[in-house]
Amino acid sequence: MAEEDRQTKAERREEKRLRRIEEEAAAASAAKKARTRNGLYAVTLIAVIGGLVFLAVGNQAPTIENAITVAQSDVEAAMTANGCEELDVVPLESREHLQPATAPPAENLYTNGRPTSSGPHYETWGPIYDGVRNEPLDERSTTHNLEHGSVIVWFDADQVDSDTTSEIDSWVKLLNNSGFESDRGSGGGILAAPVGDWGIDSGKAIAIRAWGKAMDCDSWSEDAANGYVIENFGTRGNAPESPLSPYPEDALEYDPDDQPADDSTDAPAEDGSAEPSEPAAATDEASEATS
Repeated sequence: MAEEDRQTKAERREEKRLRRIEEEAAAASAAKKARTRNGLYAVTLIAVIGGLVFLAVGNQAPTIENAITVAQSDVEAAMTANGCEELDVVPLESREHLQPATAPPAENLYTNGRPTSSGPHYETWGPIYDGVRNEPLDERSTTHNLEHGSVIVWFDADQVDSDTTSEIDSWVKLLNNSGFESDRGSGGGILAAPVGDWGIDSGKAIAIRAWGKAMDCDSWSEDAANGYVIENFGTRGNAPESPLSPYPEDALEYDPDDQPADDSTDAPAEDGSAEPSEPAAATDEASEATS
């Protein structure tokens, strides 16, 4: 009997699904190359125009700040307002590469909470799509993306309306086009998709994952998501193969003018000296007790 005749229907469906993923990945790669080529043309034109402007105004060429900035205070406020909770997860020890035809179901692999933030996975990673996917992604594939430093936003379609999905879609496109999508084709980038029937264990509407890190929210917040990416994407996170996804330093950063206050030192008094601290009063009480 031929090998293909011995395959089960489930195996044949899996092979078709993987072929579809590969075709979509190839199409996405071709589209990215086209965008890059068009971008080079635009950069060349801008350079020519910039040179003419420089000649016209001498050394007064403007400086353009490209980085998206977010205030840490806004991130903290957004997390509170949108019911975001950072989960205490223990990364699964195994990072075994699995063959799709013989891999166990995701529910048997990921015992540290769904959506998972670590664990064994397919030997190939999932493609980085241009925006939100309309159908669930296979965790056994996207966990390989997490291993390379990606951040994934999962959402419960029953709790998230179309306007919110559009907001997430625009956010994914903005970050990936700003430098988060790896030029190395390593699966590094920002992904977003609805969860499957397995759902989000916490029951919340949004689940954001990086390797070994998890945050669930009652509702979507771009500020909260940006803060999560700043702290957990690529080389800033805990992914074992994070060097494949270097953090794009000029793409997204905390606002340097809005940093948390340092409460480690006493505030100066009006005359410039430090206010006395509480331990001094405690010392006085101890002296009275021994006198």
